[in-house]
Amino acid sequence: MSEKLIQHLSPANWPHYQESSNSAAWGIFEQQRLVAVIETLPDEIKNGLKIVTFQADAESDAQAFIELAKEQAQLENRQFITIAATTWLKLFLKNGFSQDSGTLTWLRSKPEPIKTLEIRPELEMDFNDVETMINQAFWNKFQPGSIEAYLLQQLRKSAIYLPKLSRIAIVNGEVGGGIFYSKAEIQTKNQKVPILTFGPLGVAPKWQGTGIGTQLLKTTLALAKQADYQGVVITGVPNYYRQHGFQPTVNFGITLPDGTTPDFLMGYELQPGGLRTIPGIYQENEFFEKLSLTENDHYNERFNQRSAQWFPQQL
Repeated sequence: MSEKLIQHLSPANWPHYQESSNSAAWGIFEQQRLVAVIETLPDEIKNGLKIVTFQADAESDAQAFIELAKEQAQLENRQFITIAATTWLKLFLKNGFSQDSGTLTWLRSKPEPIKTLEIRPELEMDFNDVETMINQAFWNKFQPGSIEAYLLQQLRKSAIYLPKLSRIAIVNGEVGGGIFYSKAEIQTKNQKVPILTFGPLGVAPKWQGTGIGTQLLKTTLALAKQADYQGVVITGVPNYYRQHGFQPTVNFGITLPDGTTPDFLMGYELQPGGLRTIPGIYQENEFFEKLSLTENDHYNERFNQRSAQWFPQQL
């Protein structure tokens, strides 16, 4: 990949955005002059990604843009990428695109087949492999770079961590996913009620979409129920968690400290009425607020990863 910095382009430095378009563009600058541009537009009907602008003089820049488009497709779960005929035809073909009637198309690879799957507690010997998997699963997903692997490393040292409820997935003999629980509270009018939260819940990119996350959820929610916890409150992607029984916390009368109930705040009752009977304020442990972004950057240096980059789906 090119060592040049790829920057997200705003309308100020890429005035060709269509006003009603939800496209995104990135560029490479040399001496403050824009020398290469890629612009993508999602195909919401067919769940694909279309490259609508591709300008690059250097092969290294063109290669970097192709890798960026593939990463966007992976992060947004797009099934294909298309681009009209380009002067970089040979490079696109080299990168797995096929040509048909003047259009180049790249199809996302299917997840690797699962031959064996074991859900078990994490052991100390798993720590490095689990953190590597979490880093790969979350890199550039919710923010440029990620903090989830560092969060997990620090969470294990914290008094709020619940290893008896946390689990990892061993897929075909290697770490393929993991879910990690910790303590949280609901502040009612009269008391603080202990509940659960979890995060990160991650699956290795090559097995995303195969149901491993679902298996981790089902296994650990059953364990939490058996342990007599009342409920779980999380922040996460609504479309994913609601299909697994999580509900907006407004249904339970549970809010953030500022009184809001955003879509990403969701709850799951482990016992009948477990959350409805404790309306109040969801209080995430201060552990999460004290994580050092500087230390996270230093920690992430251990991984051989792509550059930290802005993508449209980030929060």
